[in-house]
Amino acid sequence: MTETPPAPRARWWQPYVIHAAHRDVGGAIYGLILATALIAVSRRYQPDNSGFAAVTVVGTACVFWLAHVYAGVLEIAFERKRKPTWEEARHILDEEFPLVQSGLLPTAILLLGPLGILADDTAQDLAIAACLVELAATGTIVAWVAGARWPVVLLSGAISLSFGLVVVALKVFVH
Repeated sequence: MTETPPAPRARWWQPYVIHAAHRDVGGAIYGLILATALIAVSRRYQPDNSGFAAVTVVGTACVFWLAHVYAGVLEIAFERKRKPTWEEARHILDEEFPLVQSGLLPTAILLLGPLGILADDTAQDLAIAACLVELAATGTIVAWVAGARWPVVLLSGAISLSFGLVVVALKVFVH
């Protein structure tokens, strides 16, 4: 009779990463791309006003978040032929929140401009860089949680980063 080897010991941070990966990953990626594009356009037209970019990112993310929540509530009403419960609505609010949450770090960086800690254009450049790093990290984490091997994990991060760069370039080009 052969003994099965013991299961690998979980690291302290793994439950947090796995929990984050099981939330609305699509919403987080959408929020990051939205934030990156908004900052890039603000950087182009108002390089000396990172505070405006911060307000734009938070305001736009909140509007899109509420639109997603509203659509989710209507979807429940349509599918179940009844008014959604408060618990169902609260679940949708929480489930869709990564769309807003993903823009918090870039927004904090943007606010370093009006606070006089960084020049406004530097704050905008660093916020864009933070968004792109978050995109790459999200692609990497999702592939890792899915059980992919390291080359695929790294490729997933690179693809997420590349997608973000392409979307930003298109957004700046169109505007």
